[in-house]
Amino acid sequence: GGGGGGRGGAEGGQGASPDEVVRLCELVLDYSVRTSSPLFFNQLYGRVDPVGLAAENVLSTLNTNAFTWEVAPVFTTLERALVQRLVRVFGLPEGSEGLFVPGGSMANMYGMHSARYAKVGAAVKSGGLMAAGGQLVGFCSADAHYSYAKGANFIGIGTENMLSVPVDHSPEGRGSMRVDALEEMILAAKAEGKIPFMVGATSGTTVYGGFDDAVALREVCDRHGMWLHLDGAWGGAAAFGGEGGAARELSRGMGLADSLSWNPHKMMGAPLQCSVFLTRRLKGGGGLREVNGCQAHYCFQEDKNFPEEDMGDMTLHCSRRADSFKLWLLWKAVGDAGMAHRVDEAVRLARRFTDLAMDKAALEELGVQGSFVVWRNQAPFYCNVCFYYVPPSLAWAEGGGAPFWELPKDDERARRISRVAPYVKDRMQRAGTCGMMGFCGKHNHFRLVIASPIGLSDQDMVRLILDIDAEGKGYQEPPPPPPPPP
Repeated sequence: GGGGGGRGGAEGGQGASPDEVVRLCELVLDYSVRTSSPLFFNQLYGRVDPVGLAAENVLSTLNTNAFTWEVAPVFTTLERALVQRLVRVFGLPEGSEGLFVPGGSMANMYGMHSARYAKVGAAVKSGGLMAAGGQLVGFCSADAHYSYAKGANFIGIGTENMLSVPVDHSPEGRGSMRVDALEEMILAAKAEGKIPFMVGATSGTTVYGGFDDAVALREVCDRHGMWLHLDGAWGGAAAFGGEGGAARELSRGMGLADSLSWNPHKMMGAPLQCSVFLTRRLKGGGGLREVNGCQAHYCFQEDKNFPEEDMGDMTLHCSRRADSFKLWLLWKAVGDAGMAHRVDEAVRLARRFTDLAMDKAALEELGVQGSFVVWRNQAPFYCNVCFYYVPPSLAWAEGGGAPFWELPKDDERARRISRVAPYVKDRMQRAGTCGMMGFCGKHNHFRLVIASPIGLSDQDMVRLILDIDAEGKGYQEPPPPPPPPP
């Protein structure tokens, strides 16, 4: 029940006994999703690294705020050193800086906030958007994360002024925004008297795992005097892939961005949340303190010990959990080789699942009764595998004309196949022992993401196929609604 009654939240004003507290914790554990199960594929995070979990416990024990050196001397020093290591990994220029922030969405908002300052100057900080002298407008992929729209609201330009650029989903295009379309949209915005101020690129789109061409986008931004932010919350991990591997190739050009985000709680197994924002210095040499600082005299006194190490005035908020420690400790534990293995193994497992889903002879040998239709019949760009499951009762729909992803919403085949994924997912969730993953996109295709390969194997990919078929093969179309009364 709820907490009501008494200042302590227990009925009658009496606190709960130690045994009751334990029982409440057990109830929470019993009814919660096991996100550290190897079969949890629902979101872009998953199984926790045990060393990262130990770091989380240390942070909770110390219960400090990483906003000043005097209360968090180890963590502020460590964060600065770790940020510089990440600057080198991503290829940003020397002198770049960064912060660990509460989530990838907030990291992207930091990028947009910095872009606004870079375009308008210090006047936007003191005088607001009127200092821009016109309507600021930004651009991002049509497949970009919704945090770009949230960021447009957050920095005051309005969601209608974060424009979506068409995407090339071909294997060659690898899910990137079309640079030719972007160029046309920028010129059109200028012709309307608007002020293009940023491009929001993506490395690893949420649904399809697409990567924008950072090299080409850098050229566009330089030509038009725009900031380039790169949302690498999901795909930034590619920069850690092994030399010469498929993942590392995807990271080409990340260091050309003016700013970027990355979430170590995706792929690397850092406990939620663990996110970093990295940025180049502004043209005049200013940085995060210039963009965000307000120099609160009661926090950031110049005559205390090591005031230059304080990080709170670089941020948009005050309280700061020392999330950098989670990445620092697990990276120490697994080393560069361990980080590379996690990325490369996730890519390999995504392709293993895809190969199996597309191999009708192998599925038949496994006894699978339904069929799997991989989105666009192509290998995944990264670690996202999108596919439709077709139960035996809808086998006729698989070969009846255009592929599912090209069908209009009012198409009969589209309406029927769109009901399957919600049905199968519901049954898998109720079973409680099956894999868990989301569905999305046009006509409700499944989206499998290998977001944490820790402990995963090829056999888990086989099991997931069998789980889907076991729960979906009995699907039958719902009966038509009764006719209206005469």
